[in-house]
Amino acid sequence: MSSLVDLLATLYDTPDAVRGALRAVGLPVVDIDLVGTPRNRWQRVLDEAQKHMLVADIVNRAASDFPIRTQELRQALASYLPTDGVSARFDLDWPGVGRALLDRAVPSLHRALARAGTLSNPRELAVLRAYLGEFIAAVRSSIALKQYVRLLGRELDRRPFEGLLRRDAFVEPVHHTILELVGRAYGADSVSAPIAAASSGSREVGNLLRLLKRSVEPLIVLGEPGSGKTMTLQQVALRLAEQELRRVFPRIPLFLRVGEFRVDGSERITATHVRTWIRRSAPDTLAPWIDALLRDGRLVLFFDGMDEMSRRRYGDHTQALSEFAQSVMPDTKTLFTCRITNYSPTFKPRRLVLMPFRKSQIREFLTNYIGTFPVAIQEEQRSRSWSCKELVTHITSGELPIEADNPFVLWLLCLYLQERGAWPTSRVALLEFYSRWNYRRKQEELRG
Repeated sequence: MSSLVDLLATLYDTPDAVRGALRAVGLPVVDIDLVGTPRNRWQRVLDEAQKHMLVADIVNRAASDFPIRTQELRQALASYLPTDGVSARFDLDWPGVGRALLDRAVPSLHRALARAGTLSNPRELAVLRAYLGEFIAAVRSSIALKQYVRLLGRELDRRPFEGLLRRDAFVEPVHHTILELVGRAYGADSVSAPIAAASSGSREVGNLLRLLKRSVEPLIVLGEPGSGKTMTLQQVALRLAEQELRRVFPRIPLFLRVGEFRVDGSERITATHVRTWIRRSAPDTLAPWIDALLRDGRLVLFFDGMDEMSRRRYGDHTQALSEFAQSVMPDTKTLFTCRITNYSPTFKPRRLVLMPFRKSQIREFLTNYIGTFPVAIQEEQRSRSWSCKELVTHITSGELPIEADNPFVLWLLCLYLQERGAWPTSRVALLEFYSRWNYRRKQEELRG
C-alpha cells in the first residue's frame, strides 16, 4: 500500500495542483516551500497540515477530486495518523469550559483561532474530521436517489402504555392497542393510519434534531412500514454531521443497524454487550475512540430498525438496549426507530410517531417525483389529463382502493401511473405490478 505522501505526490504532482488543493482546505500556501520533488513537496505540506489539523481535510479534498482512489486514500490516512502511545492515545483532549462554550456558540471563530495557532487543536481532531467527512459522503450517497419529504411527528403520551407489560417482553397486541387509543378498533375509520394515534393534546415536533439535542432521555421514532423512518434518521444524522464538521471539538454521529445486534447463548444480555457491539460496528479508525467519546458525551447514536432484530430473545436484547441508552444519558444522545407494530413497551424512551402524509406533503412528493404535468391517465374508454392539484385531490379523496398517505405506497402509486398510465384497481394489483417491475430491474442489473 502506498504511503499518504507518495499517493498525494502522484495525484497532485505539480506546484499549481498542490496550491489548488491547499487553498480548498484553507491551509496557508505562503508558509510552505513547494520546490523540489513531488514527494519532498508533499512531505513538507503534510508536516504543516498536521500543525493545523488539516491532514484529514486534504484527504477528503483528494477523495472528492479523485473518487476512484477514495478507499486507497482512507487507508493511507489511517496509516499516516499518529499512533504513538498505548492507552493514553485514545483519550480526548479536554477543551475546558471556556473553549467548550466558544466551540458551541461561535464555531467559525473558534476554528479560525485554532488554525491561526492562537489556540491549540486537539490531537483527535484529524481522526474525527476524517470520519465526519466520510460519514457525510456515505449518507448523502445513500439518500441521493430517494425522494425525501419532511415528515411530521407527534409525541405520544406515556400513559396509554402503562399496565400493558407482560412476562414476555415482546407484546404482540401493541398495534391493536395503539389503534384502540383513537377508537379505530371501534370503527373510527376516519383515522387513516395507526400512526395517527395520539391524544388531542400532543404537540407537533417540527425539528427532530433540536429535540434530540435538548432531550435528557432516549428518543424513539415509531412508524408503519414504508413511512420513512430510516430516511428521517439519515436526514437528522446528516444535518448533525454537517454542523459538527465546523467545530474543533465535534460531536460524532454513529449510524447503527440494530438488526445486527445479537448475543448468542443463554447468558444475560447487558448494556456491556451493547457497548461492545457499538465499538465493533464503528469504522476501524473510530472504534478505539468510542469509549472516550461515550465518556465525554460526544457521541450521538442513531439506532435504526429495532424491529429487524431476531425474535430469539427479542425482549432481552430490547431490555439491554434500553439499559444502555439510560446509562449514557443525558450526555450521550440516542435516537431509535422501530415499526409501530413491533414496538415493545418494555423499552421506555420518549416516543414519537411519524404521521401520514398531508395534502401539502403529497403535493410536494408528486412535484418532486413526477415533475411534469398534466399526466395522462386512462379511465375506462378515454384518456384524461390530470394536473398536480387534481391528482392530490383524488389521492386524498378516499376513492382509491389504497391509502397513499404512506411514502412507500405513494411512490408505488407514482411508479404505477407512469408505467401503466392507469389507476390501480386494488392493492393486490399494485403489489403484483411492483413485484414484476422489481424482478425485471434485478434481471437488468445482473445482465448489465
